[in-house]
Formats: sequence, C-alpha cells, structure tokens
Amino acid sequence: MRRLTFVAVLFWVSATFAQDHFNVAYLRSSTQLDKNKVSDFEFSFTAPLHLKNNDYFVLGINTTQFDIQSEAVNSASLSNNMLRLGYIFNKENSKTMLMGITRLNGGNNSHSFQYGGLIHYQLIFNSAFSLTSGILYNTDLFGHFILPFVGIKWKISDKLWLYGDLPIYAHLLYHLNEKHQVGIQFRGVISSHPYGGDNYYEMSEDWICLYYEYFITKNIVIQPSAGIFFIRNINYFEKNEQLDAKIAIINIGERNYIQDAPIHGIAPFVGLHLFYRVAKH
Repeated sequence: MRRLTFVAVLFWVSATFAQDHFNVAYLRSSTQLDKNKVSDFEFSFTAPLHLKNNDYFVLGINTTQFDIQSEAVNSASLSNNMLRLGYIFNKENSKTMLMGITRLNGGNNSHSFQYGGLIHYQLIFNSAFSLTSGILYNTDLFGHFILPFVGIKWKISDKLWLYGDLPIYAHLLYHLNEKHQVGIQFRGVISSHPYGGDNYYEMSEDWICLYYEYFITKNIVIQPSAGIFFIRNINYFEKNEQLDAKIAIINIGERNYIQDAPIHGIAPFVGLHLFYRVAKH
C-alpha cells in the first residue's frame, strides 16, 4: 500500500547499498483485497550522479495517489509528492548516505509540508557481508517521528541474497538466471496524511509478500507480487490530537482518534512494479 513515506526512502537506500544497480525509475500499483479497499499508484525517479572521487550525489522525486474506500472511515482520495537530495560517501570499507527530504501533501492546510532526513551507514566486512545502521526523522502530522534502525547485507551464495534495515524492511532474493529471479520481502510502514482541513489519517502497517522479477531487457524489469497485511491500522485524528513524539512504535504522549474511525485487521493484496535499472559504476 503506502510506500511514499520516509520509510520508502529507507527502502531505496537499503536496496541501493545492497545491490549492484540503481532503480532509476519505477511505476507501482497495488490494491488490498477486502471490504476496506485501499489502492494506490506511485511514480518514482532517481538521478544518481557518479562523481570523480567515487561518491554519488542523488536527486529524486516521488509522487503517489491513493484511494480509501471503506464504511469504517471517510472515503478519501489523497496524494503527496516528495523531493529527495542526498550524498553517498563511498569508502573502501564503508558507505554513508546523508539525505534531506521534503514532502508536499495534497490539499491546502497548515500541514501541507513535512520535512525530515536520514543518516544511513554501512560497514563492509568483505564483498559478501556488511552491517548497516542509521536513524530517520520526520515532522509527521502526529508529531515528531524518530526511527533508529539496524540491518544486514549478506550474500549467502552466488544465487541467494539477504538484506534489509529492520524494523522497516527485509528482503530475501533468489537469482534463478539472467532473466528471472524470485523473492520474499517484509515491509513495515508508519505514515500520516492530511484530510478534512487539518485533520489527518495515520497508517501503521506490516506486510509480507512473494514476488517474481522478469528482465524484459537489460534495464527494464517487471515485478508482480502478492502478499498479506498481517498488521494494519488506519485511524482518523483531529488536528489537535498529537503526540509529543513517536520513537519507532512507542508513543510519547496521549491522543484519541475520532470515534468509529479505525480500519484494522488482516488483508491480502496484489501489486505490480515496472523498474528501469542501471548498473553502478
């Protein structure tokens, strides 16, 4: 469902550090398959500029449109846009990314702009094994959001990779041949979106899916997927219901959601990605 969040940026960083390519552009669509239907469409573009010192400057944009159709909450059609500016320091035994992020939500209200950033560090032990860590910050509608994370990049064999940054993202990838690969991925998402003046939705979701990738050409990849949301909470809050802060899933402070608003429970979903990838230098 919602990947246009600061968590989506962390996923891009993790995948970038773990693989030998950049996802320069992609289109994505997914739909939940239950009575509380949530569907979305996303476009992402990233321009990595390779510098003479082997570092990278990264400029990226994302735009997402998604729809909530439910009797439990006010049905909504929401959108937002994101600008990413980052720098990757490439050293022999480490990589460090610093990234600033600005998000513009749809609608005219006092919370249209959100600001944040992240620091991501990778310690390289050898060509097959690395450890990662970092912290992400965002001025979310529910208050200050702080997310520390740790991760791994492990080439288990010539065909099998494990990488991710927990508690956000984990990925097990099996390379079948030059045209085909399959995988399992986990994603955890927390995001907020304005709706109804200065009121807002907060979405907290964890899901796991299976996917298949087919290389149409050297650079163009199609990826169908299917999975299940095993934790899903979508709540509607008034504008004055804010926390002092949220650190990962820990709330600091108290608030009350608008009565009879939540969507929760397990939901299956299907999705489709179309990637344009280029090899790293």
